[in-house]
Amino acid sequence: MADIELEDLLPVKVVQDNLVNRWAVLVSRIVTKYLDCFKPLRDVVVHHIPHKYSEVMTEKSQSVS
Repeated sequence: MADIELEDLLPVKVVQDNLVNRWAVLVSRIVTKYLDCFKPLRDVVVHHIPHKYSEVMTEKSQSVS
């Protein structure tokens, strides 16, 4: 255990940036939902976290019975 450095356990810069972006979306939803002074901004917050499959998910799926 003594050989493990703290920096080896922390996420790299890219992961940190990704987390910050996702948390910003989540926090903005919560703030605009529960704090009255921010409720007028509910229409402008991001309601879906974009990901690499977002565009594919908007297409109609093919149903097979």
